[in-house]
Amino acid sequence: MLDSAQEKITAREKYLRTLLDNFPFMVWLKDTNSRLLAVNREYARVAGVSSPRELEGKTDYDFFDPALAQEYVEGDRHAMASEEPVGTLNRLRTADGQDIWIESYKSRLVIDGKVEGTLGYARDVTDAIRREREYHSLIENSPNLIVRFDAHGRRTFVNQKTVSFYGVNESMLLGKTPSEFPGGDSAYGYEKAVSEVFRTGRAAAMDMHWHAQDGARKIIHIWLAAELDAAGAPIAVIGMGQDVTETYEYQERIHHLAYFDTLTKLPNRALLIDRIGQTIAEAERHAYPFGLIMLDLDRFKEINDTLGHALGDVLLCEVANRLEKCVRPYDTVARLGGDEFGILVSEMRVPENITRVADKVLQAFDQPFLVEGHDVFVTASLGLAAYPSDSHAVDDLLKYADSALFHAKHLGRNNFQFYSTDLTIKAAERREVETNLRFALKKEEFLLHYQPLVDLATREIIGAEALLRWQPESGKLIMPDKFIGIAEETGLIIPIGEWVLRSACQVAVALNSGRREPVTVAVNLSTRQFLHNDLVSSIQTILTETGCHTDWIKLEITESLLLENTDNIQHMLQSLSAMGLCISIDDFGTGYSALSYLHRFPVRELKIDRSFTSDITDNAERALIVQAIVSLASNLNKNVVAEGVETLEQADYLHKMGCPQAQGYLFSKPLPLEQFVALLG
Repeated sequence: MLDSAQEKITAREKYLRTLLDNFPFMVWLKDTNSRLLAVNREYARVAGVSSPRELEGKTDYDFFDPALAQEYVEGDRHAMASEEPVGTLNRLRTADGQDIWIESYKSRLVIDGKVEGTLGYARDVTDAIRREREYHSLIENSPNLIVRFDAHGRRTFVNQKTVSFYGVNESMLLGKTPSEFPGGDSAYGYEKAVSEVFRTGRAAAMDMHWHAQDGARKIIHIWLAAELDAAGAPIAVIGMGQDVTETYEYQERIHHLAYFDTLTKLPNRALLIDRIGQTIAEAERHAYPFGLIMLDLDRFKEINDTLGHALGDVLLCEVANRLEKCVRPYDTVARLGGDEFGILVSEMRVPENITRVADKVLQAFDQPFLVEGHDVFVTASLGLAAYPSDSHAVDDLLKYADSALFHAKHLGRNNFQFYSTDLTIKAAERREVETNLRFALKKEEFLLHYQPLVDLATREIIGAEALLRWQPESGKLIMPDKFIGIAEETGLIIPIGEWVLRSACQVAVALNSGRREPVTVAVNLSTRQFLHNDLVSSIQTILTETGCHTDWIKLEITESLLLENTDNIQHMLQSLSAMGLCISIDDFGTGYSALSYLHRFPVRELKIDRSFTSDITDNAERALIVQAIVSLASNLNKNVVAEGVETLEQADYLHKMGCPQAQGYLFSKPLPLEQFVALLG
């Protein structure tokens, strides 16, 4: 029995010894005096003995350097005093004289509740430390900026190149996000990119623009990659940045030389061609026209020969400055070479609008150019081509504008010509209308027609809308659609609008003289009147001077007006409403309908556009829209007027819906004042 138990003990000791000796790390047991009780074969190899038993009873002083042995013994004492294992990193010189690094873990040896010594193991980590130092050396000596971010986008590591680049202490960078330092719009994009890499684990790249403390621009190209844990989940993001400021600046210089004129700093022909191509692509998507102007200075060679080439260059620069003031910021003025310039006029509402720019350019040459103390008078000839009426191709537009320029010079210079004959005719007609319009007020060529407003319940006339007409000396009546747009563009709408309001007030006074029930006169107001005139004061003056009561006049505005400078418009409308004037929205439903303005603005009346009433009796969808508008107005205690009523069926249908008032050809077309008075009775 005892023999069997002894055999088991012997076998167990053999197994344990085999386990310890085959363990790749140094393993040992020590008593409280740091004497070795047992070690494995790896420990013996490092100590330089042939058998582990040779070390039993020995201390570290017997085979290690005294200073190192002292470190080991102190580590034993620390381990015996600690309830947790103690880890250390120590140098060690092996028996064959090699210096290695060992990573040790020691814990106290407890038997029957009493500390009897220490147990520990150690492994050779020399290669790992060497690699770590190599990596550290690479990182610290790298020409690139290297940063490590945590999950919150804060820096947890920066290399010396990063510190030097930002020119601050390391403490200014660690623990901070890019938006906290260095800050700026680009920093927020950087943070977003870091967050996205942390979320997805996918690498990313970006450019960060930053201004140093001395104001110098810095541009960093940054590559971001996720640092993954054993399970493949991101635990950090590594950023590697390269200062590419000089590269960018070099590319910008090359780009500027390739696409900009060195004398005037304007875009050159290559860039103009590129922008025409881009504008064609945009125009095809959004279906708007644009124009191209080719400009050539008249008799520039004579001026150049007289003043000399140096002053001729100064003149070209002055011309460039004036041309840029003639166009909008998003248009393009280019120097094509010599004294030839090109102007790309984008996003025109109608092709004829290019004439406004051409007129402005010609007017810019009315004043002399001051060149080195000399007043130099120079004129220009312009050739105009339009997209899409002339062509959809870049080369064609350039060729056609150049052809029109040649034609302008042939006709005597100091003028502009269209490539398209039709547009030339239309432009001439427009210029004639604009010229005549400027004198129409003085010549008293304007008049008002009045379209009756009818009560649908009684079919009685209760008011009228005053509609502007123009009758030049030629005697042919011109309708508003032919001149109102020009009047608004030129600003003439302001004095014309004042004349309309004054005339309407005078008529309203005459119509209401002796009447018990008021007859209202509605007047249309232009957005330009609100934006460019002291409208409230002007209306107050007109009402006072004519003696017109505010309940005799209605002011009709468009829905689009309410999308302008809201605070200013709202204040003006509230002032007009406080005076007792009715604010009516004309053509309701066709503009930028946003029902929120019905309670934000003092609107008292909605005029349903004729496009909804024209087929109300046989178009169920239109009928539902009109019914909705009528119901909405009723619930909001606002009046409703249906426009464009042409049949008795439409009038009856609207009346049954609850629409109270209407106007249209069923009742009467717009009439001269005398005929309207006769109809009113």
